[in-house]
Amino acid sequence: MASRLFLVLVFAGLGFGLGWIWGGYDDPASADAQEKARARFTELRPKAQAGDAEAQFAVAEHYRLGLGVEANPAASSVWYRKAAEQVHAEAAFALARLYEAGRGVSRDYGEAALWYGVAADLGNHAQAQYALAMMHYHGRGFPPDPGRAFELYEASAEQGYAPAQYMLGAIYEHGWGIEPDPVAAYTWYSLAIPGRDEVLRVLPDHDPLVARRELAERMSKFRVRQAERKAALWRRNMATDIVPAAAAAPPPRAAGSVQSAARGSSSADTAASRPWPFLDAPAP
Repeated sequence: MASRLFLVLVFAGLGFGLGWIWGGYDDPASADAQEKARARFTELRPKAQAGDAEAQFAVAEHYRLGLGVEANPAASSVWYRKAAEQVHAEAAFALARLYEAGRGVSRDYGEAALWYGVAADLGNHAQAQYALAMMHYHGRGFPPDPGRAFELYEASAEQGYAPAQYMLGAIYEHGWGIEPDPVAAYTWYSLAIPGRDEVLRVLPDHDPLVARRELAERMSKFRVRQAERKAALWRRNMATDIVPAAAAAPPPRAAGSVQSAARGSSSADTAASRPWPFLDAPAP
């Protein structure tokens, strides 16, 4: 059972990375689209040079995706940093991805952890929390800290990020650093199922629907109903914008902290939802 959980966690690290594809679109952009992108880039660049954080983030996205300008990872990292230093959460997340992947910058797990922490703190960024959890678990950027990793998975899951919900299900099912709790595991797997496609993209071959079905075979009907009630309550609370407590009582936390460089607020750009790179993920 422990070896199965280890494989889940390894795939969680590798899958989160390999699911992100560098370069934007599979098909080349049309000439018309590129012309519009060039015009937009020309409009944005003076604003970025004048210190507008949103424009800096947008310019970085143009360089990352090669929209209206030749793709340039190093240039994208420069502009992401400029925006991130102005407490722009999406830029901080983007910069962290570059440092973790070593794309456009030298791979530096300390810098990656720093900027993931900034994104998580500034924007309560679910993907940044998940990525930082993986770094704490694998000991990239600081010593391994399963307690802090659990906290971050939980924070991400409670925002509805399906891969984090799946990870909590696996942790509770197999007892990673805590007593196994099949009711909590079933609850989190259930909550991850609506985001099943995202889970499979980030964690290939780890299907919350299959995991829940296999777990249910080992549970009594009473405990299954108990878990289903908890999941239904969680969904109702989220639908009414009430932040629920964890699906089960959390375990004792190990000491840990996220280093951050800034505090404040920022707005997100729709381009941030496009696939991002996380290539050559290291083995844990």
